[in-house]
Amino acid sequence: MSAPMSAMFEDVSAAPAFPDMEKAILAHWRAQDIQAKAMAKSAPGKAPYVFYEGPPTANGRPGIHHVSARAVKDAYCRFKTMQGHRVDRRAGWDTHGLPVEIEVEKQIGSSGKQDIEKFGVAAFNDLCRESVFKYIKDWVTLTERIGFWVDFDRAYVTYENNYIESEWWILKNLWDRGLFYRDYKTTMHCPRCNTSLADHEVSLGMKEDVDDPSAWVKFIADAVELKKRGVIGAGETREVNLLAWTTTPWTLGANCAIAVAPETQYALVEAPPSWGAPADADKELYVVAEVLAPSIFAEGTFAVVSTFSEERLTGVGYAPVLRGQEPAEVGSALRTVVIDDHVDITAGSGVLHTATAYGDLEMGEKHGLPVLFSCGRDGLMLPE
Repeated sequence: MSAPMSAMFEDVSAAPAFPDMEKAILAHWRAQDIQAKAMAKSAPGKAPYVFYEGPPTANGRPGIHHVSARAVKDAYCRFKTMQGHRVDRRAGWDTHGLPVEIEVEKQIGSSGKQDIEKFGVAAFNDLCRESVFKYIKDWVTLTERIGFWVDFDRAYVTYENNYIESEWWILKNLWDRGLFYRDYKTTMHCPRCNTSLADHEVSLGMKEDVDDPSAWVKFIADAVELKKRGVIGAGETREVNLLAWTTTPWTLGANCAIAVAPETQYALVEAPPSWGAPADADKELYVVAEVLAPSIFAEGTFAVVSTFSEERLTGVGYAPVLRGQEPAEVGSALRTVVIDDHVDITAGSGVLHTATAYGDLEMGEKHGLPVLFSCGRDGLMLPE
């Protein structure tokens, strides 16, 4: 006679304590060393699969987004294990970057780089090393509770010399294989810390809705060349201003070209020296896209002297707004007018201030423009 069903199965509670069940499973895994056994398994002919975790910084507590990321990582590792690979899962701790430094700055009451130097760079670094492991217990507990298998006993630490030297070794191998090249990249910059910022660091402290005023800028064009091209009369003695509208006035020190729109009529406009000047003030000459002149100058305050195609402007030189020590290798391409389809003629003036160092790299490559910085190895660009 068969045993009663009640003897074959344990009773199932109508209100199970899931946390207790999870803890029991974790205790079983620890007692039987399940994680180490799973990581040591390897099917014949299967190459090892090595997983180095993209390391978190343990100076802050983990959040629900870390659970999501770890679940995805774990799924890949388990899948590879099921395929027969021996999956070596290495944990790691990120000990570099602004999040660590900012946390320590709060501790010592620092408001900037000068305070850190006064406190002592060595002492500051010591506090950073202590800070990065402040919540390591919370991280390990979370990792175990969600069932994410990773080897904490052999975790790599980014400030340790063996890790740094391994990075150098990798970079040298890439160099030896010809996989490195030198180029420019536009990054966010922190004027307080004097350092470039990663996207994640920007998200930690970027203020929204900051007043970021635009500016109207007058670039004085080469009048001799404009006379040769018939843009201004032979007897004209006034300066001609290429009038640019920019939402990034902080890049003006790095200006290396002016761009005008293709297949667009431009106008030489006579108008007061500023928008607030009286109508009878001495007039100045401006070059703008003809279609935009009425939106720039108030009605009755300006007159169109002549119109011409953008081709009459290409190659014309002009004076920089800010002058200083400039790199010797910039060549003749520096500060001339080019034609480019990046120019918007629905707003502004149709005259585009271009600074390759701050985001116009594609345009710079297209026209062979130099990369000039507002502040660089040749000094700060200062007003003349």
